[in-house]
Amino acid sequence: MDFIRNHSRTWSSWSVLVGVVLGLFAPAMGHAAFASRFSLLVGEEYNDNIFFTKQKEHDFVTIITPTLTFLYAPAGQTAPTFNLNVSPSAYLYARHSDLNNFGDTLSVNGVYNYQYSPRLNFHVSNILQRLGETRPGDLD
Repeated sequence: MDFIRNHSRTWSSWSVLVGVVLGLFAPAMGHAAFASRFSLLVGEEYNDNIFFTKQKEHDFVTIITPTLTFLYAPAGQTAPTFNLNVSPSAYLYARHSDLNNFGDTLSVNGVYNYQYSPRLNFHVSNILQRLGETRPGDLD
């Protein structure tokens, strides 16, 4: 018995294969975009009242702040509509080394933008922040 190929079945198989390959390699225009970003901020500060009290104590403070940012943009938009920043800080003191810490000061910042129409936008933001024992300035 000879093997007989059905040409319509062969063409349909090839068209499905080509469609899958193009779907995998073509940019996905119908999907939302997620991204993340890492940044590092390093600074030095002189503070003449690190405890924010009447008995002033001064010190040089090195501040290291890594920030992890999550971004979301819906399909068809190039600018992100949702940003979430997570920023723990490390404080290194020159004179008061017992106050050195990482993570005692933490900041979480979220922003959501919604474009209802070309003339009406909604902007919602919130900041959650935990402060440590000392009160050095913000580098932002």
